[in-house]
Amino acid sequence: MAVMGFLREQNTQKIVEQASLIVPKNFTHSYVVGQTGCGKTTSFIYRNLDDRIKNGHAIWLYAYKEKEKRSVMYFANKYKRLGDVIELGVPWGVSCNLIKYFNDKELKSFVVSLMSMNDANDYWSVSGSNLISAINKAIKAYQNIIEEAEKLNTKKSFLNVVLTFNLPTGLTFSVMADICKSTASIASFLNKVQKLSKRYETYVNSKVTDWSERHGDTVVKNKFLDLMTSVLFFKNVVENELKSLEVFKDSLEESNRSTSFQTLILAMSTTFSSVAENKSFNDADGTDLSDALNNGKIIVVNSQEISNVILSTLTGSLLGELSKRVGQTNIKPISIFVDEAQRVLTPDTDLHTDVLREANVELFLAFQNNSLMINAIGKSKFAALIQNLSTSFHFKNAGDYDDLETSKLDVFEYYVNNVDKIHKASGIFLDSQKIFDIELEYLRLNNIYEQLNIDEQDRDKVIEFNPYLFQQGKINLKSKNGEIKTIKLRDKNRELESITAMDMLIARHKISLAYRKNEQHHNMSKGQSGLPNLVGQALDDLNEFMGTED
Repeated sequence: MAVMGFLREQNTQKIVEQASLIVPKNFTHSYVVGQTGCGKTTSFIYRNLDDRIKNGHAIWLYAYKEKEKRSVMYFANKYKRLGDVIELGVPWGVSCNLIKYFNDKELKSFVVSLMSMNDANDYWSVSGSNLISAINKAIKAYQNIIEEAEKLNTKKSFLNVVLTFNLPTGLTFSVMADICKSTASIASFLNKVQKLSKRYETYVNSKVTDWSERHGDTVVKNKFLDLMTSVLFFKNVVENELKSLEVFKDSLEESNRSTSFQTLILAMSTTFSSVAENKSFNDADGTDLSDALNNGKIIVVNSQEISNVILSTLTGSLLGELSKRVGQTNIKPISIFVDEAQRVLTPDTDLHTDVLREANVELFLAFQNNSLMINAIGKSKFAALIQNLSTSFHFKNAGDYDDLETSKLDVFEYYVNNVDKIHKASGIFLDSQKIFDIELEYLRLNNIYEQLNIDEQDRDKVIEFNPYLFQQGKINLKSKNGEIKTIKLRDKNRELESITAMDMLIARHKISLAYRKNEQHHNMSKGQSGLPNLVGQALDDLNEFMGTED
């Protein structure tokens, strides 16, 4: 006899309950586990993505493939929200400033993780992080002075001094990389901020003296207190935090030249460039991603060529910023979808799951099996994470999970919250022709054909983005019948940028080879002097491409 709401599968005694995988909107977070082809994307990711877009949620989604991006566009168009979709990580998308929300601890951790990607020695990773931390503090300190001066309508005077010394007015990772490109550039930065600190101190003291004579000390204190405090803080940073940079000035003397400094610069230039050269993450005046989400935007992150260290840091810093919504009223709900979570998270990622519920932010994580996540973030971190994700779905996997026989499940079958009852869902299958038309509309809506200077005759095709091809000044276009056409971009500036990028890759490769040779020679000749200056030669090659500051 048939049971209402249940199916008895043919040739088995397995009772399967038909159910929906739409997660309740209580912001307690969820995750899904299942091997490739088990149905978790079409039945879990798509179902909840469709539901959240329908209900007006802001969306953040990592896309490793074009089909994931296009699914977002499909659901956004379905509910007349295609205009809310923005892309990050592609040349025609929005750009942001990755360093914007970092505190000092997070910045140091990020630099260590980034440099360790290239198997850098712990000593060099820590040295690099301390160097970046000091520079970061100095730039933020004089930026704060300019902000305080703006309140007094004297911003121009303070900003002009920074421009006179040719110091950066914005703080990005590309700015950091430029300062750290050579021993000379680091020494030059230190020299300039020391002069800047003295100039600010002299100017403020004269201003305070002048005002005191005319208005009295109390009025002056009320008016200039914050500005004076920020100038004194900057002075303290320069005299104390940047004290370690004096060795770079000393090393410019012939008698004090050191292979150690060259090795540090080498370690930083060969590993730090992965973030510094990515324009999507180095726009001081770029899109504020948290503001965009607060305003209901649907953000798709093109993740295929972004390192997991960058993705992890981006995720943690963004969620940290969104957690500040706690206590605010009339805020838009935000849904974060992290498919292939093992490729995004690291042991250092802080997902802020304990406070996101009160901020009306929810997480949807998906991964193939527990082992991948444990390898990515560690056993204890994984155990703590899943305890903070209230709803779990286990699809088919090669091995069983605890007491659940996940290896015997069929496609679209799953267990909920470790309860030994089999559920079955149906997937959402998207019409490829419909998706094609929607993407065409998206490209036209955002004037992307015009941005890339694509001829009218090719504006009936969609873009198949390949970052390596784009570096060569080319792009793939796909017609509705699936035919691929490769065209050369006619923007001369973009072609020159692509050539520069290729030169940088070649230069870094030469440095990497020189570094290995230097290390091998060092290992074979400990206690001997006169190491070959292979690293120095490679750095000269790099400076030839990057330009060296006098």
